[in-house]
Amino acid sequence: MHPLLLTELKLSPCPTISTTPPHKMEGSSLLAKIIYFALEMVYRLNVGGRFISPMEDTGMFRTWDEDDDYCVKLAFVPANSSIDLKFTQQPEYTAPPDVYRTARTMGNNKTENMGYNLTWVLPVDSGFNYLLRLHYCEFQPEKREQHDREFTIFIANQTAENHADVICWSCGNGVPTYRDYGVMMESDQGRKKRQFYIQLHPNPDWRTRYNDAILNGIELFEVSKFDNSLAGPNPEPPPLIQSASPKNYDTELVAIVGGMVACGVAVWTLC
Repeated sequence: MHPLLLTELKLSPCPTISTTPPHKMEGSSLLAKIIYFALEMVYRLNVGGRFISPMEDTGMFRTWDEDDDYCVKLAFVPANSSIDLKFTQQPEYTAPPDVYRTARTMGNNKTENMGYNLTWVLPVDSGFNYLLRLHYCEFQPEKREQHDREFTIFIANQTAENHADVICWSCGNGVPTYRDYGVMMESDQGRKKRQFYIQLHPNPDWRTRYNDAILNGIELFEVSKFDNSLAGPNPEPPPLIQSASPKNYDTELVAIVGGMVACGVAVWTLC
């Protein structure tokens, strides 16, 4: 049985818990002690794909929304509806098959790809820790070997992965996998909302055959505070003056190596 969380009068499954040692990242600090908290689902997105209703989920009655409203540049949307997915790295209930049969990529224009990041922007409450799960599956037939498509992942303006390689993580084409990250979004001078950035950038020629990046799905969970509260701040009143320049926020980031996920604290230790 998998634990359920009551969020917005809906029962939502919590990620499965594990105790795999964490993978240390640039700019991160880790604690060995793991403390478990409640999770509230904030976003669950079928990247590049259609809306998936609870009745179409894998028996967990989750809703998977389209990502169009959150992807800054709507890039390429490859799909492979006929691929026979091989769930050798994770249980089949992790996400619906349609999540792994569609994606967003940057396309084949190497010059253009190297000049921008494939970006998603998710507004979140400030002052909370967040658990981010990114879903991947290489389903394009030309991407079959390690280093065919290698890219860098930035989360909340920090480097999460320098050498993201889905084939390396999953051990094959058509094999779904995921990566988990813990992120601290500190309060910023009383501002109640902050922008949570997920950005992918292709690696240079000497690292990869294709200068491209891929993402199939996004799940973002808010982690309860020490008092077990998941209550966010009251909505902000309309601003009197719009700021013309974005602020650069300090965040703390920890990556989790494959396998299952643990809800931790710190900055944090998850899985």
